[in-house]
Amino acid sequence: MIDNKPAETEYSLNSMVLYTLPLSGGAPKAANAKNPLESNAATAGSWSDHYFLFNKGIKVDATGDELDYNTGKGFLMDKNGKILQLSQNSVTSISEIAANKLVYADSKGKAYISTLANGKVTSSKPLPLTNVQDVRTVKNGTTLTTVLFTKTDAYVLNANSTLTKMAGVESDYSVITDDIPGLYYINGLDNDCLYRYSNDGKTKTKLSTGPVSYLELVSAK
Repeated sequence: MIDNKPAETEYSLNSMVLYTLPLSGGAPKAANAKNPLESNAATAGSWSDHYFLFNKGIKVDATGDELDYNTGKGFLMDKNGKILQLSQNSVTSISEIAANKLVYADSKGKAYISTLANGKVTSSKPLPLTNVQDVRTVKNGTTLTTVLFTKTDAYVLNANSTLTKMAGVESDYSVITDDIPGLYYINGLDNDCLYRYSNDGKTKTKLSTGPVSYLELVSAK
């Protein structure tokens, strides 16, 4: 995503253009050259595997330093520049669980599973959660694990769209990453000891007898 008006520093101009570049090399291609995004919209966005999420109409807050996610609506743009609306609210976190299926959290703290077909959202199913702050999907071999984090706990999204609760797991104190099975977290309710939940969220294991202050996953071995 390239800002074609880099001198702009104070106002959100229509200046953000998505360029794609073949992995094998070659000339870059502008996806939305005729329909550039506002810089605020793009800054408040993120990637899933096949779509760029942006929040159209989002504003800077009263301090002028942060984006206010209480304004705006969530849209998706594919790599060809085609745009479709995902949500009536701003979208704060998004994760792709299939080529035609997304899980996302909005600015109201609600979470949804949306199915896409023919360039449109054909269905959106709310998940029974509140205060959702983050959605993460990782890949272990051929298996995807999707975790939704609320202010107090985390939940594994099962294949049948049910949820398995992992009590006490906070987003800021946990790590989950591709190719390393399990979710690792610092347990503030047990002297900051290191714990691990299995990928399905059903098995909890204590890994340290003393407090841990920093956590980073390096290898599965």
